[in-house]
Amino acid sequence: MHEALVESFRSLFARLDGARFEERAGYLFLVCPRLPLPQLNGVWASGWEQEQAAVRELAPAIAEVEALGLPCWVQTRARQATPALEREARHLGLTWEESIPGMVMTADDLREERGPTVEITCLADAAFLTEAHTVAAEGFEAPPHLMAPLYTPQIAATPGLSIYLGRIAGQPVSTATSFRHGNSVGIFNVATPPTHRRSGYAAALTIRAVRDAFDAGANFAWLQSSPLGKSLYRRIGFQQVETYTLLSRPTREEGVRNSV
Repeated sequence: MHEALVESFRSLFARLDGARFEERAGYLFLVCPRLPLPQLNGVWASGWEQEQAAVRELAPAIAEVEALGLPCWVQTRARQATPALEREARHLGLTWEESIPGMVMTADDLREERGPTVEITCLADAAFLTEAHTVAAEGFEAPPHLMAPLYTPQIAATPGLSIYLGRIAGQPVSTATSFRHGNSVGIFNVATPPTHRRSGYAAALTIRAVRDAFDAGANFAWLQSSPLGKSLYRRIGFQQVETYTLLSRPTREEGVRNSV
């Protein structure tokens, strides 16, 4: 799963103006000025074998991100524990901690649900992208400009990427994005505006996205879940196999934190 996560972000960054995705000694360095969001700016730990190199370089890496006027996050994961790096991040002031489940499923795990009849489309024209962008911003309760770079024709044309939009009686109610790489598919940006939640729309779009990928030959689906979505994903067959930790400064706005 983690290898698929890295490759999906590498592909995304290649399509975003000004974005940098660099492999450095002991860590991955990410900068995305157009998207000042969790995980997209900062340091991803490479693992315990290279932890000391990452610890030595952490302070200048954080300073490099923040010198651009961007918030910085440090991401670690339980299966490659890097406690010294986490201690150093906290020592440097990144004391706000978030836990993110990493979840996977195979085709045999997928549990279909009898839910609402949602009209689900997967297109990439300008009107479609505008609707998907609007639903995503409302669903994450984030300023629209924060989400806009993820709903451009350039991003939609990324090989392996699909954007889904669900409608009820012609009204957009939910959206989701999938990214297929190799034998896996990642699920991103599952978002439903508050007025349409708890109606089964997000589950319907997620099931459609993973089913499409399995039908096309993917062996497993994966995602990083928000607290709001974890029970939904468990219900349709995802199982937690990893735990990611995000460390950041404690003054960031909650709207920015949750816009992933």
